[in-house]
Amino acid sequence: MATKTLILGIVFISVNFNLILCKKEIYEGTSFPKKYFLAETLVPTSEDLESYLLSTKKIVNAISLYPNLTDPNRALGVFYMKSILRRTILENGKKLNDSHIAQIKEIIKEGERILGYYFHYLLGKPWTKPFRRVIELFRDDTVQVESISNFTRNRLAKWLVNPKTVNSFAKQFDEITLSKEKYASLVQSVHKDAYVVSIDTSDNCMSMIVYNRIYFDKYERLCTADKSCADILYKSPSVAYSLSHRLLNLIMPRQIRRCYMRSKAADDKLIEALCASMYRETVYLARRGYFYRDLFLEHIALCGLVGFREFFRHHWFRKIISWVDSDGCIQENMNFEHLRTKLSLEKAKTEKKKDKIKQGFREMFHENCSYHQMALSLMVLAHGVRYAAEFIP
Repeated sequence: MATKTLILGIVFISVNFNLILCKKEIYEGTSFPKKYFLAETLVPTSEDLESYLLSTKKIVNAISLYPNLTDPNRALGVFYMKSILRRTILENGKKLNDSHIAQIKEIIKEGERILGYYFHYLLGKPWTKPFRRVIELFRDDTVQVESISNFTRNRLAKWLVNPKTVNSFAKQFDEITLSKEKYASLVQSVHKDAYVVSIDTSDNCMSMIVYNRIYFDKYERLCTADKSCADILYKSPSVAYSLSHRLLNLIMPRQIRRCYMRSKAADDKLIEALCASMYRETVYLARRGYFYRDLFLEHIALCGLVGFREFFRHHWFRKIISWVDSDGCIQENMNFEHLRTKLSLEKAKTEKKKDKIKQGFREMFHENCSYHQMALSLMVLAHGVRYAAEFIP
């Protein structure tokens, strides 16, 4: 009996010791940099507004030079850019001077020309292609303009200290101990379905949104969608593009069709959690020298649509402007692209595949314009214009 009691006691102590260890392993955001916990108090100036408009014009003019090369990514960036700028006039048009209004309208007009050309190009494309159905969502931005969220402060802090994070890298992000090589491998893994939402899955789920009616009232209803899409969007883990594409699949039906994937409250909660994780990544990328511009821009562009002021940081917008050259082009950090290429080559199983990867990198190296980043920058800088207009006296 004594032996049995001793064994039970050892088991009890062991179990409780393991529980203590597990409790210690739970990360509660203690290393997240304090300066980023709350929204920035620095107010943008009229000079900021001018510089955001100038850079936006440069980029949209660069894209409009080759309208026949417009693809879904550029179309998405242009659509959201003009929606954000239209919302800016709707909200603060009376505070803007005639020059600002004229510049904004000129940019919107150029954006509509680009989209008009693309819609014409798509006339002969089969409806069975997901991208064809997604682009149909961009024909009318009336509901989107009215659905862009108002600016809100300090809604993400509670998630930054929540141990229930959407991936296991929060502590490494906050302590900036996650290597660039590891982050590059995470970026690549999203394309290989290692995380929940791959690019292909995201595109397919977005294409389902078109089957919802357009409602012009503000009453939200359940989306008509493949149930598997809602299930996928509510799963973890997620990192990098898997994060941003989960968010995109939640806010597009909300803002373009006024419907929710599970319930309004549940979607709101998940949107906050996703943007908190995207904010954590954005801060990490900024603190590590903006070594991957594409995701830095994508996180700001998408979370800006739901009004999180934490993403509207003056030095971030100034850094983005510095990437825009005189021709309106932005180029990715070549060191990071070289790293991604190296990882792809290591996984390539045939010489033919390796040659194709090398050729792709060579073409990228000699190309001054990264159009995906330019499309994202249109959204980010349009957010900057709207944000600056909010503070014009």
